Amino acid sequence: MINNIYLESFKCFSKADIMLAPLTLLTGLNSSGKSSVMQAIRIITGGKLLEGFGDCVSNLGTQAKITVEIDDGEYSAIISKGSRTLSIDKITPSILANYVQYIGASRLGPQNYLPYSKKPTDIGEKGENVLSYIETYDSGVPECMRREHYEVYSSVKEQTRAWLDIISPGLQFDYEVVESADIAISKFSDFRSVDVGFGLSYTLPIIVSVLVNTAKKAKNPNMPITMLLENPEAHLHPRGQTEMGIFLALASSCGIQIIVETHSDHLLNGARIAVKDRRIEPHNMIVHYFEYDVKEEKSNHYPIFVDEYGALNDWPEGFFDENEKNLLKLI
Repeated sequence: MINNIYLESFKCFSKADIMLAPLTLLTGLNSSGKSSVMQAIRIITGGKLLEGFGDCVSNLGTQAKITVEIDDGEYSAIISKGSRTLSIDKITPSILANYVQYIGASRLGPQNYLPYSKKPTDIGEKGENVLSYIETYDSGVPECMRREHYEVYSSVKEQTRAWLDIISPGLQFDYEVVESADIAISKFSDFRSVDVGFGLSYTLPIIVSVLVNTAKKAKNPNMPITMLLENPEAHLHPRGQTEMGIFLALASSCGIQIIVETHSDHLLNGARIAVKDRRIEPHNMIVHYFEYDVKEEKSNHYPIFVDEYGALNDWPEGFFDENEKNLLKLI
């Protein structure tokens, strides 16, 4: 597990020491630094810079430094301004790099069909391999991830159906593989994904990847697995967003690390409910609120902790308080 990430002159940060937990939620206004944290983790664990995300070095510095602390020590990388390469002090353990999985906000959404491979190496940053993933890893979902009243089912497919049913009650999820064309077609109650909107297609890769990774963890408890998820609540009704928070909290209790970038107070509250219901220990969850200081031209972050009742120890200005502000305007 990644315990901390330290950033110096990286993008919008001057200096930041960010503690990570089995479940970490990154929150804040747009362009406040959440995505930069995710990018920093991807850079140092992947051993290379990311294409299409601009200069990594802050306007206030000449070089950026990323350091991750894991159980066996610290690993750092230096990025000089204008450079397209990393200078790494020691090689990041391959076992950490191999088991950091990222699913971005620009997931594919409804498609007529998806590519099919018998042995996909990962689910894909856009969730493009989701149906192949179900076929390859079809069993072994641990009890901690099985939805209530569906405990008898250990297959990824059946548990995917069970969790999707919360989002859309009565939904019947299935898919068809056309091996001769190397494609697979998803179906929701016999309708193609393009006929049922964005929410289900956007959510499917999140649910499947989490279930598969908890199955991998159950099979090999010593395998470190970290998942980076951007806006897993996208296109979901508030009830679905709450259930997503509970779902991710359960996954973190099964031994995988979940780092989430989110704009959803419903997802946050779902995770808090999981703490209150004792489905996850309070010390295994942390929330970080980010804000950008325009005058100082840098981002600041504020760690927020949760107690055994799901209550937060701090509620800074701008942290999921828009609903209350709007209601006061309507009084």
